[in-house]
Amino acid sequence: MAVSPVHDFVPSPADERLESRTAIRPSPPGVIPLTRTAAAPIRACAALASLALAVGLFGASEAPAVQQRPPGIGDSYFPNAGNPGYDVRHYAVRVRYRPGTGLLTGDTRIRVMPNHRLTRISLDLVLHATGVTVNGVRTLFSQTAHELIVRPRAALRAGHIATIRVRYTGHPARTRYGGETPFERTATGAIAVGEPQIAAWWFPSNDHPSDKATFKLRLTVPQGRQAISNGAMVGMRRHDGLTTWYWRVRKPMATYLAFAAFGHYDIEHGLTQSGLQYLYAFERGLGPQAMPARVSVRQ
Repeated sequence: MAVSPVHDFVPSPADERLESRTAIRPSPPGVIPLTRTAAAPIRACAALASLALAVGLFGASEAPAVQQRPPGIGDSYFPNAGNPGYDVRHYAVRVRYRPGTGLLTGDTRIRVMPNHRLTRISLDLVLHATGVTVNGVRTLFSQTAHELIVRPRAALRAGHIATIRVRYTGHPARTRYGGETPFERTATGAIAVGEPQIAAWWFPSNDHPSDKATFKLRLTVPQGRQAISNGAMVGMRRHDGLTTWYWRVRKPMATYLAFAAFGHYDIEHGLTQSGLQYLYAFERGLGPQAMPARVSVRQ
């Protein structure tokens, strides 16, 4: 994994436009080693694709809409995971975490490619959505315990990229679904990591390993804390008593591999003997586990 050194990040014009419109499992606990070959836990789950077909009406002037019918992409082991009818190409995840209260607020843009004409589309999210737009237009939406169902004003056309933007908020460490709460508080903050599900606790997604995408992540915490995630760290910016950490994953990956760690971390950069760049993040407050944890990571 290529990791840029920590430096003051100057957003690109595209970043400024976005700003103007809005906001592993460590082993041992508290340690996050990142390399090209091990950036997050590896998990797998079988996938079966399923599509719901709608019957066209006599005299219709265009192809009938395929009504996506949540929940689930059709996985026999995890029937509620993922959603059919589209492929995600990219996630731009922007979240702010408040360690004192455990509140997470987010603003995520998702670029999707419909496989069929869709008049509604479902995403996996257990936090409370406060607003949704499709291609910049406000749209109706509803939620169940795990699904965010979006009804765009105009049907999404097959083969045409659409951008869905979701604003949301909640206390993920207090939110249970399916008997689990994979978003966990730590000694100095929180960590979002789990198998097979974690994404829905901090960003909306098509949460199934069969639908991989690239990621751009902006994680904001109070100044003095760190925010660690996947891929390459491409910058850091201090502003208004806060610090935003920028991470980027250029190769498509499954949503459950995306993780975030918020808290007080000691960050170390370096090169392995084979020349790969690495970044180690050691959470402070590990007590007697601190030294064994650091030694084990370097072995």
